[in-house]
Amino acid sequence: MPYSVIFTEGASDSALLTGAFTRIGFSSCRKLSEIPESIVAHFPKAFPASGDLLNRVNSYPEVLVNEDHYVAIINTGGLSKLGAALKKSVLLIKEELPARAIVFVDADDEAELQRFQTVSETVSEHFIEFANSRLGVEGINAPETIGEIKSGVVDTGVYIWPGAGLAGTLERVLLDGVRVEFPDVFELLDPVPEEVLRRYTPDHEICRILSSGFNTDKAKATMMGGAISPGANFNVYISKESRRLDRFFSAPALARLLEFLERAFTSEQANV
Repeated sequence: MPYSVIFTEGASDSALLTGAFTRIGFSSCRKLSEIPESIVAHFPKAFPASGDLLNRVNSYPEVLVNEDHYVAIINTGGLSKLGAALKKSVLLIKEELPARAIVFVDADDEAELQRFQTVSETVSEHFIEFANSRLGVEGINAPETIGEIKSGVVDTGVYIWPGAGLAGTLERVLLDGVRVEFPDVFELLDPVPEEVLRRYTPDHEICRILSSGFNTDKAKATMMGGAISPGANFNVYISKESRRLDRFFSAPALARLLEFLERAFTSEQANV
């Protein structure tokens, strides 16, 4: 039974991708009995998974299906853990190879091309070369450009958030969607973090934290999500309500994502 594996940095990425896959015709699997063994193998068997009693939440894959093609969205826990997650996925292969292995990561403050090169090298070393040495698999090729679906025995791809050559994180994608779907919420809350920075001295702890990296974007996404779905996780809201969020997914950053997924999973060349 054909399946693909998607590797993300965190739960927010997984939730947005779940919603995006729903938009292109996939449905979430709710019962373990519905999932093929090739994907069940990715579910942690121990609790807590790391052996740390303070880590009470196991990171289970999100699993979706379209006709007979299954997709497992795997939360790696961050870019630093991507290599280990790729190797683990190879170790879990029993007989059937995945149809596709695609990685989604933030650009952060790196140039998009530099981040792509770093991730592509990680895919080559920890997935392609490891599959060759461990399983004798040949014919898996690393993508050469951002957003390319590189054909092979296993198709591969690397997608960089937020896309279009921009620095930043997934939150910029979410903000783009909110701007279009909920313009009043966006207009009211978008200036808030900058106003907070103006009201505190630069050496104040709040300023030091808020001005670090892309934390202003994270703060905006958190506030806007709280206004749109109070008392509920905004990422879960997006994944569950994606079918009716037409304007959200029409925003440029989301439209790019859907185009990539449709090319990878619904075009004639992607059929397996």
